[in-house]
Parts: sequence; C-alpha cells; structure tokens
Amino acid sequence: MDSEQLARLLEYVDERDIELRSLVIVRNGYIVLETYYYPFYADSENRVCSVTKSIASALVGVAIGQGYIRGADDHVLDLFADRTISNVDPWKESMKLEHLLTMSSGMDWSHLESAEQMQASEDWAPFVLDRPMSSAPGTTWNYHEGGSHLLSVLVQEKSGMSTLDFADRYLFHPLGISSVRWGADPNGIAYGGHWLHLRSRDMTKFGYLYLQDGVWDGARSCLLTRFVPRPRAGSRPTLIHTMATSGGSLMTMTITMRTGTASKRSMSCRTKRWLW
Repeated sequence: MDSEQLARLLEYVDERDIELRSLVIVRNGYIVLETYYYPFYADSENRVCSVTKSIASALVGVAIGQGYIRGADDHVLDLFADRTISNVDPWKESMKLEHLLTMSSGMDWSHLESAEQMQASEDWAPFVLDRPMSSAPGTTWNYHEGGSHLLSVLVQEKSGMSTLDFADRYLFHPLGISSVRWGADPNGIAYGGHWLHLRSRDMTKFGYLYLQDGVWDGARSCLLTRFVPRPRAGSRPTLIHTMATSGGSLMTMTITMRTGTASKRSMSCRTKRWLW
C-alpha cells in the first residue's frame, strides 16, 4: 500500500479530531499500519460491543464442527429439551438454530428495551426462550440480543465447558489471542450479545479470518467455513466457522517507522505477517 496515502489518512483523523482508540490496517496478511490514541495502547482491551454476537455465532460453528451440536437445522426446543418453555406454539416449534444465527427467530423482541429486561432478570435463558412469537421463523429479521445469548448458553451447555474456556481452546488460542475479558450473566454464562473485550490487533485477526473464509495462515486451515443462507432474498449468506486444525509457530519480519507526538499517538507503519 502507498505509505503516503496511509500518512494522509492519519492526518485526516487528526485534522478532524475524530475520536479513535486505535487504527489497525491489514493487507494480504500484513499489518501495514497500526496506531493508538492516548490513553489507549496496544494492550488496551476494548469493549467490542455487538461484535460479540459474531464471536458467539462463530463459536456455534466450532461446536458443530466438534460434534457438540449436530447442525444449524436443529430445532431450538430440541436443543433446550431439558427446560420447560412457555408460549409454545407451532411457530416456536419450527424455530431452528439457523434462525437464532440469522436473527430471524420470530420471537417478540424490542431492541434495547427487551435487552434491559433480560439483564434485569435472574435467569436470562428462560427469559428469552419464554418470549411469545410475533412472526414465523425465517420470515422477519429482528435485532435480537437475547437470541445471541442463547448461542452462548448452547455452547456452554453442550460442550460442558464455559463459553469463555471453549472460545479460548478452539478460537482464541489458535489465533494467538490471549488477552480477553468477557462479562457474564447471573449464572456465569458469557453474554453472547455484548460485553466482550479484546485488543485491537486481536479484533483485526478475527476480521481477517472472515475475509479469508475461515482459513488461518493459508494451507493450515484453522476454521472451516459453512454457509447458512439468510432468510431475506438477495442478501449475503451468514458465515458459520467450524474448527479443523491449528498449530505452528510465530515468525515475523518487522520494519517500523515512528511519527507523531507521544502524548497524542503511538504509531507504527510496519510490514508483519501473522504465521501460526
């Protein structure tokens, strides 16, 4: 990439006083720009908000690949067969894991309001599962924090590990991600809709994994990719990643140039390849 264009980008951010914590750009597996804005730095763990939902979705894919869950066609009521669930009707009986992954479950849910009610409850999973249905599954997209949390509940219940331990073993560790914080519900289950904290570079790794269709480091596949179609016509498929193999060692070649004012920004333009 043109280093002058990257420098202009940083000038643009400074001139307009755009509030950033960090900026990391990767091209073809190389970090070409990495900058942090005071008081944040490379090891700062940032709350990644609803990107947490993408992590929860990926973990379900891993659980499918590991055999803990049969597949996205599993019915939700069957996955929670040990629970007594309210407001069961034909629509809820037809709801599948795929619908939770694509936010098309059909459950009655109001963004923010319902999430606040869930967080105020003593047990989040039944709060979500007991919701009445407002539409047939797969017909309507509706932003649904509760559905994303059910994904985390499933990962923990089916694997016998905490969601965070499962993520460490099958996703974070293979990607070289070690600095993670993840808030949990009253039962200690990581909140699948929010509250995950990651370092900026680790966020970049996860994003790059998606760009590579779930393959990490070329020939050594870290995650296999499966596609679950979204219910809306003409939209892109939802990626569900499943674990295949991991391993290897880190090798880097770094060329660093520093610029800017230390109190304002710590910046590196570097050539670095992630090799695990």
